[in-house]
Amino acid sequence: MQRYLLVFLLACLLLYFAVPRLSVTFDHISGIYALCWLMLAIFVIAGNLSALLFPKNRKRYDTRAKKAVRRVRG
Repeated sequence: MQRYLLVFLLACLLLYFAVPRLSVTFDHISGIYALCWLMLAIFVIAGNLSALLFPKNRKRYDTRAKKAVRRVRG
């Protein structure tokens, strides 16, 4: 959980510093690179934000696995 928050904050910080320096024009290869970089940064932020907002319920999976083992052994 803390790792997702750390990566989310670092990605936001990188985006904060990079956006003013990137030129988003399709005239040169640098514009295509800037667009790809921004898209990747948005994917990283969205992935970590979804991991923070929707954590997995590990207890539910653990109980199902234990019940399955009991059925096989029992």
